[in-house]
Amino acid sequence: MERPRNVALFEVLIYLGLVLDMGAVMRWNRASFEGWEFIEAASFYLLLFALLVFAVWAAARRGRNWARFVLLALILTSVPDYFHIFADLANFDYSLVALRILSDSLQLAALYFVFSPEARPWFNVSAFVPDADARAVAEEGSTSNNG
Repeated sequence: MERPRNVALFEVLIYLGLVLDMGAVMRWNRASFEGWEFIEAASFYLLLFALLVFAVWAAARRGRNWARFVLLALILTSVPDYFHIFADLANFDYSLVALRILSDSLQLAALYFVFSPEARPWFNVSAFVPDADARAVAEEGSTSNNG
């Protein structure tokens, strides 16, 4: 099955959003941490970034349904971070806020595309198999023979 257009748009938008988000996080953390603390924080965020890239790859290239729900949860949990940014008005950084708003807008648009009706067949296993019932019977037969 060929990838739907919405899944390709999801991939592009989510990668752009993640890159901008990584830049915003590094910009914010550079002011918050010093020395080794910054290196530790940067290492953590790079690891998190690598895990997000893996989840995007699994969803966009392999059609893994669990990956899009993991991305949904992770992106929605970043929303409370806005309260932290706006809480410190003495050190309010407009460029940081602009980066975060742009990043989150791209990520939310990507989520819209990946959960759109056009993208659903990409994540549906039965869409790849002409006869899903025959596949289920074959899988049940192979597990009963093994055990």
